[in-house]
Parts: sequence; structure tokens; C-alpha cells
Amino acid sequence: METISLSTLAKPLISIGRALTPLVKQLRAERQAGTDSANLKTSLLDAPLEETLNRLEDVESHDSWWRELLQRVESAYVRPDYLAKPSIRDWLSEAAVRDNRKTLARLTLLPGSADQNAITARLAERYAHHTGEAAPLATGPIEAIVNILLAGTLARGTKSDLLVAGFVQESHEQGERPPRRYRGKDRRVVTQ
Repeated sequence: METISLSTLAKPLISIGRALTPLVKQLRAERQAGTDSANLKTSLLDAPLEETLNRLEDVESHDSWWRELLQRVESAYVRPDYLAKPSIRDWLSEAAVRDNRKTLARLTLLPGSADQNAITARLAERYAHHTGEAAPLATGPIEAIVNILLAGTLARGTKSDLLVAGFVQESHEQGERPPRRYRGKDRRVVTQ
């Protein structure tokens, strides 16, 4: 009688597990949504943006010592030196500034009706308040922070996720442009 090795048994079990993982994840989420009284979070960008902001701000966590250590290592790795200055950290930790940075990151991904210039002006004004520097000097840090937020968010996506996001962006931009019509044989574009 031939003996069956553990690795021979594991291969089909692993493939079955991979096939069932999405279903189990969905069922677990549905069960948790049914038992929790809290609303389901549909703002999909909040979690990754919050995590990246926490790394930039070096927010102290009140978890176990190893999580706090991990947070400090992540912050030291991600945060550029010029964002580590105490006055800039004070600016970064302000709640309204945090919300405005997330809004700018969202608007960069999917431009909307909010006025980016007004948001940037508010951020620059608060930057000047905390650092004592001129408000126009906030442009570099603001752009850097938005780029870091976007990099952290987009790095989570697979190629297919990013492709779908690109289609959504393109369709949104098409909705803002006037429709195109073609005239006659020469196919010249006429915008309405």
C-alpha cells in the first residue's frame, strides 16, 4: 500500500481554502454587519488614508508595546525629516488640517466639486500659524503629504483594482467635459 505524504494532501486543501476564502470573508462581514449596531463604513478611502496619516504624525497608540514600537518604526521610515519638526508635527496633528489633507487626497484621485484652492489656502494658513513661516512656503509640504497619502492608498491596490479606478476617474472626467460630436466626413470634433 502506498503512503500518502502530507504535502500531497495539503495541495488540494490549499486550493480549496483559497477558493473558499472570498466567500468566508463575505459571510463573516455580513454576519458582523447584522450583529453590530454601528453603521457599515462605506467610505473606502478613510482607512488607508488614516493609517498613512498616523505614520506621518507618529500618533502614539495605546496598544501593546510592540504595536507602539512598530508605529514608531513605520513613522521613522515613512515621514521625511522636514515633517518631523515639532511645529510641523503640531500642524499635522490639528484635526481640521488632517481632514483637509484627506479631502485633498480624495480630490486628487477623483476631482469633484470641492474647491482645492480653498482647501490648500486653509492648510497654508494653519501651516503659517504653527511654523511662523509665510503661507506660500506650505505648498511643498502640502504636496508631499498628498503624494504620500496617495502612494500609501494606491500601493494597496492590485493592477486590476488600479485599472478599475482609472476607468472610474476617466468616466468622471468625461462627465465634466462637454460631449463630443463629429461633423461630416472629415470627422472634425465639435464640442457643444
